[in-house]
Amino acid sequence: MERYVLVVEYKGTNFSGSQKQTEQKSIRTVQGTLEKAICTLTKQNTKTFFSGRTDAGVHSRGQTVHFDSDIDFTDGKIIYSLNGRLVNDFCKPALAFAICVSTASSVNVDAVS
Repeated sequence: MERYVLVVEYKGTNFSGSQKQTEQKSIRTVQGTLEKAICTLTKQNTKTFFSGRTDAGVHSRGQTVHFDSDIDFTDGKIIYSLNGRLVNDFCKPALAFAICVSTASSVNVDAVS
């Protein structure tokens, strides 16, 4: 199992905050949108963990998010693949870099220039 750390940037105008709302699944959130993109890419039900929260309408630059996956994205394709699946409210590049932390304590950083 690999852990991926992403740095995202988004315009919060059309989001009801960053945190997914469990009681109201129809509400559009940053976490819900990102998880949907990751699930489409990995074909796995993936949960994301944000380093903080934003309220409805609040923009963010440099929000850190992590998720775990059995899929190996160490070739850097995860950044481009997710950016291609994210809607216009995520800035391009939406993901600045991804860090893969494996159980062997190695760290790989894939940057977008």
